[in-house]
Formats: sequence, structure tokens, C-alpha cells
Amino acid sequence: MPRPGAKVDGDDPDYPPTEQLELLYGQVRAGLDRQDVEAQKIRERATTLVASSFVVLGLVVAAFAQGPNPIRSPILRTSYALAVVLLGVSLVFGARVALSRDLLQSPEPDALYREYYGLPPNLMMADLTASAAEAGRANRETRIIPRRTLLVAFQFVTVILAALSLIMGILLFEVRSGS
Repeated sequence: MPRPGAKVDGDDPDYPPTEQLELLYGQVRAGLDRQDVEAQKIRERATTLVASSFVVLGLVVAAFAQGPNPIRSPILRTSYALAVVLLGVSLVFGARVALSRDLLQSPEPDALYREYYGLPPNLMMADLTASAAEAGRANRETRIIPRRTLLVAFQFVTVILAALSLIMGILLFEVRSGS
């Protein structure tokens, strides 16, 4: 490594030219950015479903408080209990998505300024490109995005099942008590 303050005027001939590496780095960075946007969208869906879980939970509590005594009705007791359990499962899925680790990102050039100061630009770009490519590969290998997507799908299904359980319990109770 050249001593601090040394000035380098050209590319290292052992590495591709800086212009090519900048193009490659931009493409690799764009891939990382796409991964990050996709992960953020999944996290936003999970947050929306957590909010939906609380809305359905509010409906369960309201129906429980306003409606007939569920202790006397096994149908209502079962539907309320099932809805609450399913909402709990949904909240666990949502928390798991929201609290999971972030995707890996490559270092920004500013973070490496001291390490590369005085070195040829193409050497720095080659290392940055390799680092970004490694972060993208690691993100794909850990399958963070597919796992989060699956958790959000399960979360969605449990919220729907909880709402259906509540609705079916109330309808069955009304049909039975009306006859």
C-alpha cells in the first residue's frame, strides 16, 4: 500500500480499467438495491397485516363484550378462542418478519477512504465490486427474501382464518339461537 499522501495518476495495469469496473459496480449495486426494495416491501406487508390482526382482534373483543355470553355458547367460545389463537400466530409471523436481520450491503466508498487512499482507482473499484457481489450472493444464499415472503403468506392466511372463524361463529350462533 502506498504511503499516505502518495498521489496515483493512473490505473493499475493488473486490473480492468476504472470505467469498466464502475459500470460493473453500478450493475452489482443495482442488484443489491433491488434486493433491499423487495425486502422493504415484504416488511411493509407484514406491518400492514399486523395492523389488520389488531383490527380483527378488536372485532373479537367487541363481539365478545357486546354479544351474548360466550360461556353459554360453545360455538361462540370456540370461534373466539380460535380467532384469538390465529391472531396470536399472525402476530408472531409479523414480528418474525419485522425483526429479522437486514440484508447485507456492500461498503460505501467513503467507509473505505483511508484504506484505499493513494491506491489506483481501478484497484479500489475492483475491491468494492467484489464486496458488493459477495453481499448479493450471501443474501441469495441465506434466502432471506423467500423466507420472509413465506412468513407473510402464512401471516395473511392466519388473519383471514381468524376473521372467518369469528364470522362463522357469530353466524352459527345466530342461526342456532334463531331456530
